[in-house]
Amino acid sequence: MSELILLDRQEEEHLIRVLEYGISIKDTKQFYMWTQGSLQGLIAHKALLCVHLGPNRHVLRLESFHSPHLPDKALEVLTGSQSSILLQLLIAAPSVVSTPRWLAFDDDLHGEPNRQDLQRLRDLGVTNALIHGAPTLYGGTAHFMFLEVQPTQSPQRTAYMLELLLPLLHLSLTRIAHAAQTAPVQGGLATTPLSSREQDILRWVAAGKTNHEIADVLFISPFTVKNHVQNILKKLKVKNRMQAAALIHRTSTSL
Repeated sequence: MSELILLDRQEEEHLIRVLEYGISIKDTKQFYMWTQGSLQGLIAHKALLCVHLGPNRHVLRLESFHSPHLPDKALEVLTGSQSSILLQLLIAAPSVVSTPRWLAFDDDLHGEPNRQDLQRLRDLGVTNALIHGAPTLYGGTAHFMFLEVQPTQSPQRTAYMLELLLPLLHLSLTRIAHAAQTAPVQGGLATTPLSSREQDILRWVAAGKTNHEIADVLFISPFTVKNHVQNILKKLKVKNRMQAAALIHRTSTSL
């Protein structure tokens, strides 16, 4: 950023606490508690969307961490499909990999088709976004989109806080994603092997995600997730998803 920003003592102490907690994050639950807790003191927001885009701008992974006060309909507008306003917003802010960028949803960001979605977001109480990103290994980019940000002092200082925290955000999500990919979810628990899709879904079930949340992450329908969960329960010989999650956690399998 071109403007020189110096942190006051309170900001420095708060930043240290955020960093100390952030480096110990190992799973999505801890990440959620961090974003909804101490991180709010530096970047007050209603939701954080973490998006990994492939080289062709296709969404490879999407995580949503938001307060209960954000309407579900707002997330549907943002993440409903590959052609959702989320991708349009990222395309409208191509420079976010090198510097944070503010987007006001009263702008015409990408032509006439966006106006209806932007109006829906405004009606749902989401009026802005603060976006920053980083290049990923083997191509693609990782983006962190804070929605309905309330600057603690000024937009410039809040954007600067995001610049400081970007490496930690990126590292935390990379650590969580790596754990999800490498954790052995089979563990000899199922008499019939789980498919790779079922393993993915079981990890999210163990993390406490609902069918709708899993569907959003994997870009499949909630009905498809429900069918997979039913098959998983049969293979694990448990009665419900809570028992499946408990079984996974007891065998040291976690996200």
